[in-house]
Amino acid sequence: LAENAPGSAWLLFSLLSALYTFAMNHPRYDRALEALCNKNPVSVLKRTKQRPRLTPRTDCLDTKEMKAAVAFLSNHQNRTAANALTLLLLTGARKREITELKYLEVNFIKRVISLPADRIKTKQPRQIPCTEAIMSILQE
Repeated sequence: LAENAPGSAWLLFSLLSALYTFAMNHPRYDRALEALCNKNPVSVLKRTKQRPRLTPRTDCLDTKEMKAAVAFLSNHQNRTAANALTLLLLTGARKREITELKYLEVNFIKRVISLPADRIKTKQPRQIPCTEAIMSILQE
């Protein structure tokens, strides 16, 4: 975890440490367990003092590649697949967010897609503003 997701490892370390510290300092902490755990077991692990800095992604399309992809998709025979892929490119949404998109989730007047929390990775409702290109695809 520390190698592949250092930010997550740092956060997990912090949460576990806080949990053990809280439990050991809580008045209802069972003293019978003190023999098993008389000090915070996380404290013996090494952790960097600063939270690792997350580096920005570099594996994305540049403007030229984006234009080429949209141009290719605009002439593709399978319009359903081409529209879905174009929406993915233009919105930055996840595949499930686009493939399970319902007509009622699109507000054509306010030009926004409102996605419910149950289909979002973070479990928080999300709104995606729509450009003219996105609106034209959604109106097809």
